[in-house]
Amino acid sequence: SFIIPEQKQLAPRIEHVHKAVPCATFLGWIASFMPGLGPAQVATMGSQFLKLGDKGYLMLLGGLSTVNSLLALLSFYLFEKTRSGVLVNIAELISLDTQSFFLLLFIGLFTAGIATIITLQLAKYFALWIRTINYFLLGILIIIFISLLCFLLTGLVGMFILLVSTAIGVLPEIKHVAKSHMMGCLLIPVLLYFLL
Repeated sequence: SFIIPEQKQLAPRIEHVHKAVPCATFLGWIASFMPGLGPAQVATMGSQFLKLGDKGYLMLLGGLSTVNSLLALLSFYLFEKTRSGVLVNIAELISLDTQSFFLLLFIGLFTAGIATIITLQLAKYFALWIRTINYFLLGILIIIFISLLCFLLTGLVGMFILLVSTAIGVLPEIKHVAKSHMMGCLLIPVLLYFLL
């Protein structure tokens, strides 16, 4: 079974930050205008070109997610086009004028700052607690919960889709390739739709 090694609380070494942050800013703008392209795919491509390593990849992914969220809000404000489920819900509740835009922007940046502080504090305790988790049992319980929820909400059709998607999701693990490559099944049809 999967066992988490003992966690050591050391001062973090931030590597490749001088490459990850500018890359996240630049590629985030490009990804925001490409239909179907998400932060994970852009981070995978960017880390391959820049040789960022694991920590650099995580910084790049976090930066891309932040830039993507901010630009999605800007796109909603300027063009009234939603790029996330959260913005779809917001669009159903309010009409985004200039005041609402800056209010949402302030709320997003404020909560991100608070979340960063809380995460840094809780991570110290979580690092000690994580080794006590039985991951095999946790995995079984999550599979049962998702299966029951899927059956109750969508019936047999949903269960069939769940089984097929699970089989597709397991395939990259068997072939030892990144799951982000599977986004091609969405990217290519979407791009062809906009090009043709």
